[in-house]
Amino acid sequence: MTEIEKIGEESFINFDPKNISKVPHVAGVIELADIQRDVVYLDSSPDLNKRLFELLNSFDPCLQVVKFFRIAINPNVEEGLLKAFYQYKENNDNKIPRCCKADPTRRIK
Repeated sequence: MTEIEKIGEESFINFDPKNISKVPHVAGVIELADIQRDVVYLDSSPDLNKRLFELLNSFDPCLQVVKFFRIAINPNVEEGLLKAFYQYKENNDNKIPRCCKADPTRRIK
């Protein structure tokens, strides 16, 4: 396991180019958090490194509050994202993170 994988699984790290450059080009789930380390955005990607740089350079006003991130490497990005949403909703009165526009768990029948 690389340094970034260990850090990402245990705690949030600063959302900056230096830390993002350590993230491997692998599939997984991303959690973005504000200064209080409250998750504001969940996402998944077949390339975590590329997606994190896209999010870092995003002009979305909601994402301007992001100060930290963590990752979970998972080749099944859809399954990983669903699990992250279910866990988040379980701990947050069935709500989704404030910067997410859709709830993928609602598509499950």
